[in-house]
Parts: sequence; structure tokens; C-alpha cells
Amino acid sequence: GDMGIQLMGGASSSCGIAFGDSGDSNVGLVTYNHANNSMSIKTNDTVHMTVSSDGEVTKPLQPCFRVGSGTQNNIAVSSNVNAIFDVEIFDIGNNFGSSTFTAPVTGKYYLGLLMRLNAVDSASSYIQIVIVGSNRSTTVFTFHNATELSADADNVTVSGSTILDMDANDTAYVRIRIQSGTAQTDVDSDGSYFTGYLIG
Repeated sequence: GDMGIQLMGGASSSCGIAFGDSGDSNVGLVTYNHANNSMSIKTNDTVHMTVSSDGEVTKPLQPCFRVGSGTQNNIAVSSNVNAIFDVEIFDIGNNFGSSTFTAPVTGKYYLGLLMRLNAVDSASSYIQIVIVGSNRSTTVFTFHNATELSADADNVTVSGSTILDMDANDTAYVRIRIQSGTAQTDVDSDGSYFTGYLIG
């Protein structure tokens, strides 16, 4: 028949299974907290995941970032220009730097952005935003200036996202291409950001 292991504890106490070695008696730990009916998993002596009594799963060390754009004026035309993101809102795991995200582990990553562009030239053919990854690149937005604009625009907001398969130490960054026209477009530092997180 069926078999199992049962640990009984008080209504306000905890039950756990510890995994230890010569240096630490509970470097790994699975704990059930009867006081709030939550369960947590600890590895390398740190809690990495908790499941609440209602089923919410929190992973406080899961790689995740949101970075605002820096000053980037008069973007060059008819060339690929790397977008500047250097205003860190948060960066769990410290995996973002020099406008580039570096994957800490192999997995699938969500990456998204919103960019507010000022002084957009109607004479340009198009504006293309690409998330450039080590394994593949994704065009997340193309704005056709000649079709969309009858005159220069004070601002245009573009956004997009993708899911990339990334190996450990692969990188991802944002590239802008404004085809033809005048190099007059700026990135609005108050309304632009790059964000991402590890899905699994």
C-alpha cells in the first residue's frame, strides 16, 4: 500500500527537514510554518522560495531588473545605435550593467521595454527597436514615420517584449535604428525603461 513520512508539530510551531554537512547542519532546509501555513525552501543557507497558505509563490532572489534610460540625444541615423539604460530601479542578482543584461544561469527570460522618443523626424523612413541577444535577436517594434506622421512629432512611444532562451553569461541589450532623416531624435529619460526576469 501507500507509504509516507509525517511530521507533527504544534499549531504555532514549525516542522522541517534539514540537509547538512560537516560545515553546516542545515545548509538546506524544507520548513512548514504552522502559524501561517506557509512552506519555505532554503538552499545554501538562504530561503529561496516560499509558498503561502493561499498558494502565492515568492522567490525573492529570482533574477529580475528594471532600469531607466539615460541621456541619449540626437540619435545617429541610418546606423545601429545601442540604447543607454543606466538608471537602476532594481536589479536582483546584480546582473545588469553598462546597458546590458547578463544571464546568470541558463533558462528562458522575459525581456521587455518601453521607449519614449522626442523630436521624431517625419522624414525618416522608420524607427526600429531590437532586443539583441547572444543566441538570437528580436525586432520588438517598427514605427513607419512616413506612414504615421504628417509632420515632426513631439514624442512617440514604442514598446515591445520577447522571451529569449539564454545560456549562462549570454547577454541582451536594446538597439535603435532610425533609417534616414535628420539626427534629431532624443530618448526621453523620464519615460523609458528596460525590464526582464528569469521565467525558468
